[in-house]
Amino acid sequence: MARSKALTNAAEVNHKLQEQLAAAQAEISKYKQREAARRKATTTKNLIARPHGQPGRDYNLQTEMRLAKDTVHFRRLHASELSKVCDARLTYKFRQRIVKDRVHQELDVSTTISKQDKTRVDATVIKIGKIAPYFRRFAGLWPVRNMIRTYLLNMQNRRRTDLETEKEWTEDNVNGVDPDEEEREGDADEDKEAEADDEDVDEPSGEEDATGEGEGEGEYSDEEDEEISILAKHKAPVSAPKTTKAAPKNNTASGQKRRAADPPADASAAKKHKPALSTPKHNPPSRAKKPRAKVLTWADVPAECPAVLCEDDLPAEQNDRLLALFQRLEDLCFNVGPQGRGVSLLHLEICAAITEEKKKANYLRIGAHNEWPLDIDFAAVVPRIPELKETVLDMFRDPEILWDCPIFQHFLRNIDHKLFLFCKSESKANFKKAVLGRRCGYYGPKGDFMINSTIYRMLATEDDQLEIQLCTTLSAIIDDNPDAFDEYDASSNLILIKDFVSFVLTPYIASLLISEDRDIDMEQAVHVLEESHDFGDLLQRDDEDDAVTYELHRKNIRAMKGGTNHIFSQAFPYIKLGEKQPKPKTEKASKPQGLSLLDFEEPNPNPKKRPVPKPKNKVVTSEEEKKENTAPAFGGSTFTVQKCVYIHAVLTRTKV
Repeated sequence: MARSKALTNAAEVNHKLQEQLAAAQAEISKYKQREAARRKATTTKNLIARPHGQPGRDYNLQTEMRLAKDTVHFRRLHASELSKVCDARLTYKFRQRIVKDRVHQELDVSTTISKQDKTRVDATVIKIGKIAPYFRRFAGLWPVRNMIRTYLLNMQNRRRTDLETEKEWTEDNVNGVDPDEEEREGDADEDKEAEADDEDVDEPSGEEDATGEGEGEGEYSDEEDEEISILAKHKAPVSAPKTTKAAPKNNTASGQKRRAADPPADASAAKKHKPALSTPKHNPPSRAKKPRAKVLTWADVPAECPAVLCEDDLPAEQNDRLLALFQRLEDLCFNVGPQGRGVSLLHLEICAAITEEKKKANYLRIGAHNEWPLDIDFAAVVPRIPELKETVLDMFRDPEILWDCPIFQHFLRNIDHKLFLFCKSESKANFKKAVLGRRCGYYGPKGDFMINSTIYRMLATEDDQLEIQLCTTLSAIIDDNPDAFDEYDASSNLILIKDFVSFVLTPYIASLLISEDRDIDMEQAVHVLEESHDFGDLLQRDDEDDAVTYELHRKNIRAMKGGTNHIFSQAFPYIKLGEKQPKPKTEKASKPQGLSLLDFEEPNPNPKKRPVPKPKNKVVTSEEEKKENTAPAFGGSTFTVQKCVYIHAVLTRTKV
């Protein structure tokens, strides 16, 4: 009794303490909300608004940021240690400014800010504000946007000017003009000035130390960008000459009035002026040429493969592809050295190209011996394919024609007669023999593409019945040849039409075309098809930009109904096969749950070899039971399209 009373008192005390704790937490939450609202109001009220106009023309960015007397702090706002804000693999080479670094990471520097994704620009501005807290005292972080706008504009100007300079250099190379040594010295002086600026920026800022808002050290100044934007708008860094009246000199006899001398140019502005970043009118680009690698000829190409442990000889005749690769190798070695980065990879690429070119030459000899065509006019081949439409449709309708087709038999051998495993596999690349066997002989990948496209166009008007017909045909083949296929269960599907077209119909059409080309029977055509696979892969590639081929493909797409390449409807699901019954075991076999295609099986006269378990929880209507009693065995010779539709209706509980 005393114990229960003590527990009751403890529970009451605990309840009171929990109430007090909840009240205290509510009070703390209210206080935090009031404090946050107060801080937000204070911060919003004290933010520095953006001035009207454009930076550099209407106002000075450094002055508006309250840093006119603190150049070091202003520069450090642009700079940051690269290892803190950028990828670590670039730290060995240079440091980047905060704004420029984030622009290179988040935005496309080849376009101006007006062509950038607005959401991406806003996210970049917010990230920069987190890295440099000083920017947060400005409304909307407007200095960051100004810096981004200026930098992207300068990058575009640099790119345009560099392209013009490169074009002039190319013209000079053609004309044989020697490099200008004075321009090289000028570039060296600019590099020295940049190094001096780096040393100045590395000095610490007193204001940062006092406020605790250090954003990391930097080496470069963004000040030159502001100067550049001003120069670009005023077109010249020097003042224009003025015509003024001057008093006549004492030593002049005639007393004529002469024009006063031009005022001196601003030396500081001219020193900061960069020819590559201003208008070509006042500062033409440098014509100095950089030394280039030697231009190779076929006589300069080595006789053996440059790859390690490879002693293959190069072809005796000149090959433009190999010559271009060796020229790339010469340029790369000139820039980074024989042991530089990427040289060994280019050696391997050259080795692979030599092997392929030698193989191509070998197949050219084989093709010439067998009279295989080198150039195929697909504009004349495509109209021949629709003439074979009835032959193709017979493959869907007649089980005997499909079973006797040599291409279908080759397909079954390539997948080891594991049709249901092939249909169930999501990646057909696991069946390497089938993937290699679906090629189109000397028609090559380009012919495969065109035949496949034309078959889709040809079958576009038959899509309402093709799925049912293919299901019926394959079911009859499986029923007549049960030992020729692998095991299947209730979850197994028959082959999809797109796979049937790709692995059976496309090479079948190619063999028919070969039979017509060479006036031979089907067996000989299949032999030619298999022998010329590698020949077609090398000579009829589809990786080149072939306007004729793609124009034929576009015509096929436009000819389909609806103008789309999705020609096969998905309204009727693919019918699934019934489950094969397991052999009798000592343990009790599990019974299938629900309604399946086993419900339409006829009674087995030999229950010991193939016991048929009764379905559990079967719910059907009286009309369905009548039809069930008259339904034939699945896969039998009387398995028609109408019965396929009926089975689908029963499985989905719909009316026929």
